[in-house]
Amino acid sequence: MITFLFGKENFNSQRKLQKTINELQETIPKLYIKYFDAEKSAFQDFRDQFQTKSIFKEKNLFILKNVFSNQDFKQSFLKSKIDFPKSSDIIIFYERDEVEKADPFFIFLKKNAKCQEFDSLKKWDVKKWLNQEMKKHQLTAEPDAIQLLLELTNNNLWHLQNEVEKLAAYFSKSDKRKILKKDIEILVPSNFYENIFKLIDAIALKNKEKAFILLKQHLLNGAKPPYLLSMFAYQFRNILIMKEKLLKNGSIKGIKGHPFVLRKTQSLCERFSMKDLKRIYPEILKADINIKTGEMTPETGLNILISKITKETP
Repeated sequence: MITFLFGKENFNSQRKLQKTINELQETIPKLYIKYFDAEKSAFQDFRDQFQTKSIFKEKNLFILKNVFSNQDFKQSFLKSKIDFPKSSDIIIFYERDEVEKADPFFIFLKKNAKCQEFDSLKKWDVKKWLNQEMKKHQLTAEPDAIQLLLELTNNNLWHLQNEVEKLAAYFSKSDKRKILKKDIEILVPSNFYENIFKLIDAIALKNKEKAFILLKQHLLNGAKPPYLLSMFAYQFRNILIMKEKLLKNGSIKGIKGHPFVLRKTQSLCERFSMKDLKRIYPEILKADINIKTGEMTPETGLNILISKITKETP
């Protein structure tokens, strides 16, 4: 069985990925999960694992990320004589972005996999999602409070989820009053993105000590490690996309986003080389896998990540 999850709205796609993993673990007693990042792994590594059969009756779940960025991996997969769709093992292809739908590999997946695309949500859909998330946490808020929360988080689902969880922790279930605009003004930081960029600035300057201090401040302010990791991935992905566009076209025309975020991202493009970005982004994905598989605690994963990406490169 093959599943393919992709699209720009990686909050929902990642949620779907985790939900799928959880459901499979509940229904299949002996399920072994194996992660492959195609930006670092060759097709042969995956094939060797896929063809290794155990004497026990367990089932394998292979999660393959970033396959569309590895041309050799895609071509080797298509040329392989293994009938992957008919295997008793499970394969999930996961892409945190859009993919080229004319790509032969996409056409193969469209034909042989259960595909689900996660497109960017419209502002109205984000508002609807926020109301559902508030309801899930037994919270209610005045329209002005909802609107301010959307503005302060720039409609970012990762940021919104973190703030809703903080609000849920602050307002006890016995407190039935509606959340007011003034509550949001007090509890939700208006300079969140500015502080995230300060942290990335410290990383760009290889200032490990300052980066650790800023990370600790985020944690003390209620930001959860998985959320901060997702913001790292989100921001560095944006820097990488913008850097590639600047190198190719000399401008960022066509890239959409909040003016402040675009301006800060462009300034960070000057601080990171493509070599740096291609080294850092896989490290973020590796930290994500290590945390999800329990190889390390979230806080340890973040600290090790910062140590690695602030390391001087030869």
